[in-house]
Parts: sequence; structure tokens; C-alpha cells
Amino acid sequence: MSFKRKLWISFMALGLVPMLITGAYFINYTTTRYRDSRIEELSNNAKAGVHNLDIKLSELNTTLLDISSSLEINRYLQYLEIPGREIYDQRFWSTFDRSDIFLKTIYNSQNDRIKSIALLPANEFPAIVNYDNLQVNIYAQGHRALPLFRKTMDAKGQYLWSVHLAGGDERYPIFFPASDAYLFVSCLIYGAYDFSPSGVAVLQLNEEYYLGYMRRILDGRDMVSIVLTGDNVLAFHSENARAGTIGKPLEDTEILELLAGYGEPDSISTVSYRGENCLLHVGTLSGNGWQVVTLASLRTVERETLRLAMPIAAVILLVIFLAVALSAVISRSLYAPIRELCVSLDKVERDSLRIALPETRSDEFGILYKSVNTFVRRIEALVQRVAEEQTLKKEADISALRAQINPHFLYNVLNIVKCLANQRDYEGIQNTVVSLISLLRASIGDAREMISIGEEMALVADYLQIQRFRTDYSFAFCSELEEGLEGLAIQKFILQPLVENCLVHAFALAERSHYCITIRGRRDGGAVVLEVIDNGKGLEENERRKLNESLSAARRSLRFGHIGMDNVNGRIKLLFGEEYGLSVEPRPGGGSIIRVEFPAAQYEPDPPYGGQPEDSDNR
Repeated sequence: MSFKRKLWISFMALGLVPMLITGAYFINYTTTRYRDSRIEELSNNAKAGVHNLDIKLSELNTTLLDISSSLEINRYLQYLEIPGREIYDQRFWSTFDRSDIFLKTIYNSQNDRIKSIALLPANEFPAIVNYDNLQVNIYAQGHRALPLFRKTMDAKGQYLWSVHLAGGDERYPIFFPASDAYLFVSCLIYGAYDFSPSGVAVLQLNEEYYLGYMRRILDGRDMVSIVLTGDNVLAFHSENARAGTIGKPLEDTEILELLAGYGEPDSISTVSYRGENCLLHVGTLSGNGWQVVTLASLRTVERETLRLAMPIAAVILLVIFLAVALSAVISRSLYAPIRELCVSLDKVERDSLRIALPETRSDEFGILYKSVNTFVRRIEALVQRVAEEQTLKKEADISALRAQINPHFLYNVLNIVKCLANQRDYEGIQNTVVSLISLLRASIGDAREMISIGEEMALVADYLQIQRFRTDYSFAFCSELEEGLEGLAIQKFILQPLVENCLVHAFALAERSHYCITIRGRRDGGAVVLEVIDNGKGLEENERRKLNESLSAARRSLRFGHIGMDNVNGRIKLLFGEEYGLSVEPRPGGGSIIRVEFPAAQYEPDPPYGGQPEDSDNR
């Protein structure tokens, strides 16, 4: 993964992840608070509806209390209980008129809520029913057979609230105004003296008024409200078309199951009704014991919560988009100078110190650019100084090596001349001196480090000419150079120490009648390979391995007097590098092969030592 992508991901992780977490938490917190507040509002509305309905219906209990405790009503019912009384005498009409006036007064004060008021004596005396300011059915008898009368007598003084269908008992229309369903509240009236039941007071409720009132305070959007009597008879249902007629038992099994599993009274619970999540509240009216069941669907609440969450989510997404864009801009602004710095340092790594980072920035990257430019310039100066020092050191090392060869040659040749002088071999002395002059001219008078391979082979021939006078054995010299090889460049005095090594070490220790030195040359790709081959004693395997390890190792410090193979190997490695130099291999049949390897380069010969070549007669 690239640094740019890592930087961008880091900004995302540092900025986007906390923002997503915060946004999710904020949406969850806001929607949860809103949902809880709406649920609390629905709960409070349900409880308030039960409370208001309870107050409204309790007012009718107060009206019945006023009737049952009325002096006029009690005197009238007491008179009806007197044994041997005269029916419809003056006293009867007197008490009747006062009772009738009292009932009319109550009716007129509440005629919007009360459809009729009835007074049903405990004996067989006709009932009194008032509605629409009329006194009717004063002579109607048979009220004791009404279910309402019997239930009220059995209630023993409690207020009895009941719902009766119109077809439930055909006697109701005789005593009360006709209606589809009768809503009654009744109570027992006790005698003032013996406290025995003397009659029943009945209020017939105005169904339209109370059902409309219930609809106003209980019905609402996405709500189902039901009022049930003690025996699960419907007194109100907000969905009459689906739930049936008022006065019938509740047949909705799903609601009945919910009521059976309902918890604490007046509590709120979440249930599933008709495939939707709903709030269930069941309240009990204290005035009559009826239950008010409210099922509020949470569909609207969930839609409102979603509508509330959507703009918040849109704002958060916008902020996230802006954060992503800002992160991309910031990461790009940080990555671009870093990338530029990496490219420049990569050039430095590839040995290119020609870089120039812009120093116009005023931030920390500008300081870093200036530091890198200063650092690279110092490195460049240091590299140049080291290169100059290495060149000077290489030239000094090569000069030191060449200075070591000259005394070595001179010492050996003078030793040969001494021997020839002792033998009075004047011709040998002359030939030796001529060869010595040729070698000294190349060594001392010629300042060139590089000569042609042909010239180097001539120096080897002069050296062997000298050595023939020194050795007490005969040897042959053979040159086998690939065509065109003589014109290539070679360091001066590379082959002579190797040939000397053959004479001093290989032939001196061998027992042969005839010795031979062969120099072969060939191209090997971009390199020149020269092989100095002898048929002398050769090296042991262990000795040859140690010698090759020494030659292939890093260049050793040179010591005065240590000439030969170390000298040649060190000069080649100093000039051309560690990959070039000498190696030793065994020769089949005995002897050794010293391989010399260096880069192939064409050489254009110059005058040997500053002037024109010297004439051979001057030698």
C-alpha cells in the first residue's frame, strides 16, 4: 500500500470514524428522545382521556345522589309504602307534584346529557318517567319486571351502569324514549325511616352526547379506543363499523387476549395488534368500574421519527463528504512535497547529485528542502574531494609499484653481468647490456603507464634474452596471441614479473630436460585474457587454493621488496577494479597457468618517451 493511500486512510480513520460514531450516536439519541417523547405524549393523552371521562361520568353519580337523598322523593316513596293509604288522594298528588317538579328541575338542568329521568317504586305503584319536560307513563306498571330494576335492586346501593340493546327487552320503550341502545345509570333509594329499599332512580343517558364526548376525548389518529362494561359489553368503540353495535359483547379475540395478558393497572405496554406495534393502555373508571382500552399505533411515530432522522442524516452525510474532500486535500498537500522529496532522494540513490528542491516554501517542508539541498551539496563536494584523493592515491600507488620494479630488474641484470664478466663472456655481456638498455628505456625513460600488448611482448622477449645468460638450463618461449590483440592496451611490466616467476620458481624446482614458457591471448566478451603457461613443477592443490584466495581478496597494502604476482595483481585492481586481476590454474601434464584478466581497450601508440623513437644504432 502506497504512502499516499496510507496517509489518506489515516485521515479517514482519525476524522471520519469519530464523525460516523458521533453522527450515529446523535441520530440515535435524537430519534430515541423524540420517539420516547411521542410515546409519552400518547400515554399521557390516553390517561388524560380516561381521567376526563371518569370526571364526566361521575357527575351523573352525583345527580343520582341528589335524587336519592331528596326529601321530596323520599316523602313520595314513603307515602307509597303506607299501608291502607288512599290511592290518588290529595296527599298523594301533593307529594307527587313536589317530586315531579324536583325531577323536572334536574332534567332541565342536564337535558343535553340526560335523555330521561325515571323513578321506579319498589312496590307495584306506577313509575314516574320525565323527558322532554313531559310527565309520561304515570300509570305504567310492570317496571319491576325490567332487568334494569332487578339488577339495581341486587346492587345493594351501588351505582349501576348498564348498556341494553333496544331489542333486549320490549318493555323498555314503555318506560323510556326509544333508542338503538340504552345507556343507563341507576341506584337504589332507601327509606328515610327503616332504610329499606323504597325505589330505584334511573337516568337514561343521551347516547349521542356521551358517545360524541367519548369520541372527542378518546378517538384519535391511528388509535383504537374501546369502553367496556364489567361483563365486556361494548359501551363505546371508535370503529363501530368493524367492531359491531354498542351493547354487544366484545368479539375481537386479539384485544381479549391482550387484556388477559395485561400487566399492572393503568400501565403502558408495547404490543402487536393487527400486525403493527402499538401502545396498550387500560384504564378503569372509578365511577362505574368500566374499562377504557386504548391502542395507539406507533406507525405514525415511526414515520415521524424517520422524517426527523432523514435531514439529520443528510447533514451528517454532507459533513462526511466535506470531511472526505478536506482529508483528500490535506493528504495531497502533505503527500506532494513528500513525494517530491522521495523522487529527489531516489535520484541521489542512483548516483545523481544534481537535484535542487524548491526553497520557496515557508513551512516546515521549506526548512526540510533547504536542509536536504545543503546536505546533497556537501555530499557532492565530499564525493568530488574523495574522487580526487582516490585518483592521487592510485597514481601514487602505481608509481610506487613501478619504482619497486626498476631496482629489481637492475639488481638481477647486474648480477648476470657480474657472472658473465667472471666467465669473460664479452659477447654475452654485450647482448645483456643491450637488452638492459631496452628495458631501462621502457622503465625509466617512458612515463606511460599503458602500452600496447605488442610492446609488452617485446619487453618480455628482452627480459628472457637476459635470463638466458643467467640460467644453467635451456628453455623456449612461445607467443600465441589472437589476431588483433597486439594493438590493445595493457599496463606496462604486467607479464615480465609472471615470466620471472616461471623461471625462478617453476623451472628451478622441476626436473625436466626441456622447459617452455607460452603466452596465449584472447578476447572474452569485453575483457582480455592473457595466460602465462609453464611446464614446470606446478603448485600443490592446497597451496594453489590459498594463493587464489589471496589474489581474489581485497587489495593488500604493498611492502617494499614484495614484487611478483602480488605486485601485478595489485596494479590491475588499482586501475581497473576488484573484479579484474590474476588467478592460477593447474596445467594438464604438469606446470601452472597464470591467467591475467583486464578490460579490453584499443591503444594508439605514442612516442615511447617524449621524443622520436631512438635509432637502433645508438643502442
